[in-house]
Order: sequence, then C-alpha cells, then structure tokens
Amino acid sequence: MASTFVDNYTLVDTINAQLPSATQYNSNQGDAVLTTDSYAPTSDSVHTIPTALRLLATGALTDDGYSQKSLYEILLMINVNWDNAMKQLDDSSLGTSNYEISHAVGALDGDYSTDSATSFAASTTALDLGLGQERAVNIFPSGVGTRELAIMCQAIASSLASCNAMLDADSTITDTDYASTLDIDFTSKTAWIPPTGTAVPFNITHPDAVGPNPISKIRDTGVGQEAIIDFLNSAVTNLNALWVKLDADI
Repeated sequence: MASTFVDNYTLVDTINAQLPSATQYNSNQGDAVLTTDSYAPTSDSVHTIPTALRLLATGALTDDGYSQKSLYEILLMINVNWDNAMKQLDDSSLGTSNYEISHAVGALDGDYSTDSATSFAASTTALDLGLGQERAVNIFPSGVGTRELAIMCQAIASSLASCNAMLDADSTITDTDYASTLDIDFTSKTAWIPPTGTAVPFNITHPDAVGPNPISKIRDTGVGQEAIIDFLNSAVTNLNALWVKLDADI
C-alpha cells in the first residue's frame, strides 16, 4: 500500500476550529499571502504540494466570520491540491489516463477546464450558470464575488463526483464505492430543507434548469455564511478521505 496521496495532498482541516483558549471569534489568518505562484511546480512530473502550503491558521474560517484573504487561500489550496492529484492519477498506471483532462478545475486566475466533454465547464450545470460564454474563474486574493464563490463550490463538488464515477468504473481499482461514500451531498446547513432518507447531491442550480436551486443555501445570487463554512469542511473531509482510499487501492 502506497502513501502517495495521503502524504502529498492531505489538507490540514482547521475550518470552523478555534484556538483552545479562544472565547470569541478571532481571525488568526497569519501574515503570509498564498498566491498561484506559491504553487509553482518543481517539474512536470512532480505534482506534490508542500505541507506548509496545505495549512490555514486556526480561527481563520468559522461560522462567526471569515476574511476574504483566508477564503481565497482555502479555495486555492483545494483547487491546486485537486488538480495536481488528478495529474498524479494519470501517472498511476490506472485503467484510464484522462483524469486531469476530465476532472481538473483549472487555475483560479485562468479558465475552468474545458479539455473534455466530461469536465465541469462542459457540464449541463456549468452551462446553466453561464460558463459557456465566460469560463474565467475570477477569484482573487483581494475579493471573492458571491457568484464566483457559488460556482467554485459547484466546480469542486462536480469535479469530485465525476472523478469518483470514473474511479468506480476503473477496471484496475478494486473498490466501487467512491461515489456512494465520497460525493458531496447537501447537509442541514447547506440546504434549506434537510434531505432525508436518501443522499441529495450538492447542486446550486434548479433541477429543472429554471434558475437557482430553491433548497440550496449556496447560490449564485447569495451565499449563507454557515453554509459556506459547512461546505468547505465537507470538501476538505471528503478529499482527505479520498486520498486515504486511493492509497489503499492503488
């Protein structure tokens, strides 16, 4: 059993965590500013992320408040970690070798990936959100717009789901429960009507393609603070669980 993914892509989960001594919200975000340049690759064949760049200070993102700087940094960490892990999957001698093309999100200062018909930007959800006309991510350290934040959440959820589906179908991998155990679903904090009985996949668009999803608390027209913190926590938790599962399977 290898430890490639756990060692190189695990994000330290400090979302909604306070310092032990904290009695109220404190934005402990630190002085450093992570940018896309922070993640300059060592080489085309080395896709690892330094551990120091996979950590936010405790108290930076909580239900009680968060800074735009910290929000940008966690989105950057998730985005770069994910896209580099897709490159690593392509190097892992699996049954398919188009994980990056099909499931990478794309750089925050560039465009969502459109290299494959199965990528997020080419999906029905993305086209409903208008990404067919403008695919720029438009997320910056100086600010993250409401629409851009909602679409980024959808891109993370959709890319994880499409990757899980491909892993389930990959003939070289034993497990076939990636999607059923690791897809991001609505929770009581990200949906107005808590889903009961069955898992309801996270989706900010209306199931009938007639605007925003009425049950979602994360929409391109508005984002609930507790909802975004809960979503980010779910994303980090599920991604870290994916790395463990991949190391056990590959």
